[in-house]
Amino acid sequence: MTGNFAQGAALQSVLGFPRSSGAILEGNEGLFDRIVRGVAGTIMLVISGASFAGPVAVVEGLLAVIFAIGGGLLLLTGLVGWCPAYAMLGLRTCGPRESRR
Repeated sequence: MTGNFAQGAALQSVLGFPRSSGAILEGNEGLFDRIVRGVAGTIMLVISGASFAGPVAVVEGLLAVIFAIGGGLLLLTGLVGWCPAYAMLGLRTCGPRESRR
């Protein structure tokens, strides 16, 4: 059983998950970054949604699907406050006071 725990810890460090004492995830996005991601994600989702269901298509086909996936990811990471790409690259846009505990 301890082997599985060690493998899980090794996998977390390779994927860039933050190591913290007791906390599940520590945020790596600042407030401004989260707001920009939320607004951009919402705009991308609206554009792709209008293209799929509405009479006016701003983007079509594969580009609409890319907008939907990208917008959803931006909105999700903005709401959660943690970006896996930032974690893998070791980036943080939040100060020490903004990180969640």
